[in-house]
Amino acid sequence: MSRFRSGAVGAASQNHLFESLFKLYDVQKNNRVCRTDFDLVHSLAQQFLVGENCDMIPVNNGPNRRSLRMAEGSIGKKSAGKPYLLQEPFSEEYGRATFNNIDLDSDGCISRHDFYTWLKELMDRMSKCSGQDRRSPLILIKHVTYMLPSDKRFVAYRSLALSAKRAAEQDNPRQLFVAIAAFQEALGSAEGIIEDDDVLRQFQCQLTARQLDLKEKLQTALAAAETLQGRESVLDELAEAKGLLLLDPTELRKIKQYADMVKASQEPFTVHVSTLAGPEAHVEVSHEDSVWILRKKAAAELKQVPHAYQVRLTNVRGELKDDSAALRECLLCCSQGEEMVATYAKADPWVELVHPELREFRCKEWNKAACLHRAVEEAKQMAQRYKSEGNKMEVLVKKAEAYCHKTWQEATFEELVMGAAVAFGDAQRRSHVLNRTVQALIRRGLVET
Repeated sequence: MSRFRSGAVGAASQNHLFESLFKLYDVQKNNRVCRTDFDLVHSLAQQFLVGENCDMIPVNNGPNRRSLRMAEGSIGKKSAGKPYLLQEPFSEEYGRATFNNIDLDSDGCISRHDFYTWLKELMDRMSKCSGQDRRSPLILIKHVTYMLPSDKRFVAYRSLALSAKRAAEQDNPRQLFVAIAAFQEALGSAEGIIEDDDVLRQFQCQLTARQLDLKEKLQTALAAAETLQGRESVLDELAEAKGLLLLDPTELRKIKQYADMVKASQEPFTVHVSTLAGPEAHVEVSHEDSVWILRKKAAAELKQVPHAYQVRLTNVRGELKDDSAALRECLLCCSQGEEMVATYAKADPWVELVHPELREFRCKEWNKAACLHRAVEEAKQMAQRYKSEGNKMEVLVKKAEAYCHKTWQEATFEELVMGAAVAFGDAQRRSHVLNRTVQALIRRGLVET
């Protein structure tokens, strides 16, 4: 029973070491190892296994760390210069392994399964050939998993590989710019640490490809911008990324042309508003004006409908619906002018009850009603004070005048309710519709209960 438990613990410890080693090879955290990553990490691991870059070689990561040189007395020596572990067949066979040896399914990358299977088979084969137990290979693997993360070359390569991966994953121009800047910084730091020129050349090619991607994205966005705000935003990004982009003189001139167009768009410009019926208007506005200002000016020039909210303005990119939006958010505001088409909507009582355009009219109506009701109260006070027949008649007259006066809103409410009622012939259905209509008016705060 104790032997079984010991075997299970040993297998768990072995798998833990295998996983730690695989994660070091998997520098891009893709759960698979590409050829370039394998070649560099494996070359570093091989140097640690033959003892080229270490003097006192750690055995574990615990508080009682020992070196292989300290432990070699219990394992044996083969020469005075190197520990016996570093000269055993496992180290040599491990170091001689190539990418193709470990890519067991030949799919161009080393999976976790490929790596585990190869490492187990290597340990089994070396154990049978040398007659030693499996403890020595595990000590060597533990040594590599400890030394690699602290090696400057490995740290620089991992930072570089992850930066390249992040840059390749970005699609948004802003995020791609940030990733490229980090990639370029990592490459600059690695040039003094990684001595393999082929590796650095590969990353330089990847950096150039990402820079060209960013340039293409920004140029496409600049040409496709449909509003002044959008064009300004892309130009700001181009200015910020100028140091990272590979821009030729022709592209620089094109960008300057767009910048000049933006500068000209910040001056007042003319909007030509045409209609299907024939009347047209030329309205002067600025990029900071709102859509509502343009709508009011167009309505005043065209004189086709009583209220500006009924004027619908449309250009080739669609209808301008948000009255509060600035024109720079909806148009390019070209200095040559903008073309728009106006159509007219029917008067909508529901809209007019709350639309800002009619706020002054509504206030005037309510003020008139309030004056009439105040006159009633004043007449009542006079009648109570003097109690004459004339004062009593004055109260009746004032009351009749106040109660018979209908504000525009009250008349509109009646029309809406009656319109909803007559649309249904069935009495039961009509009652239900009337009730829902009144409830809707109450919820909107247009009727007091």
